[in-house]
Amino acid sequence: MSRYVPLLRLGVGERADVYLGRLDGAEGFSVPVIMKRALARDVSDPHARHALRWEARVAAACRHPHVVSAFELTEIPEGLVLVSEYINGVTIGALARHLRRER
Repeated sequence: MSRYVPLLRLGVGERADVYLGRLDGAEGFSVPVIMKRALARDVSDPHARHALRWEARVAAACRHPHVVSAFELTEIPEGLVLVSEYINGVTIGALARHLRRER
């Protein structure tokens, strides 16, 4: 059984779904996370798995206070998942759209 539980689909891209999820630990410990996984149609596609592995390696190499941290690349029943830090707030895309409207 996976320690990660997808809770709410936040968005979908060309090749991946992004979910708000939860990491469950001992003694009732849990923390919100972001879970990115290949679309259902691509779960067994080696190219989709390779792209997610590559993204995980790049994310793991980026250490900066303004960059979301990648925790791990793991397998859950639904497929390969990149698990990242969850930060509550607006996306950079939403912020950019707002600034364009305000100018």
